[in-house]
Amino acid sequence: MGPNKYIHLTFAVGILLAAFLLFKTGDWVWSYFAKPNEPLLQAVGLVVAVVAGLVAYRNERIYTVAVDVTRELEKVAWPPAKKPITRPSS
Repeated sequence: MGPNKYIHLTFAVGILLAAFLLFKTGDWVWSYFAKPNEPLLQAVGLVVAVVAGLVAYRNERIYTVAVDVTRELEKVAWPPAKKPITRPSS
């Protein structure tokens, strides 16, 4: 996957999150009018999210922003985890 694995992972997670949100929104709106067709809503949500994700991934400005954010996060010095305080046994 290479050095851009976090960028690719971010776009993939974004696509999955968008698909879920589109499905839930469509389910909510459709339920006011009739019983929703869940497989159709899932397919439409996934297709729309994948197309939007690929358009965003191929957009040079959006991809550059993702690369810049990733590079800045690599510079962050994360503090080590604190060790739990142990009590002396009696």
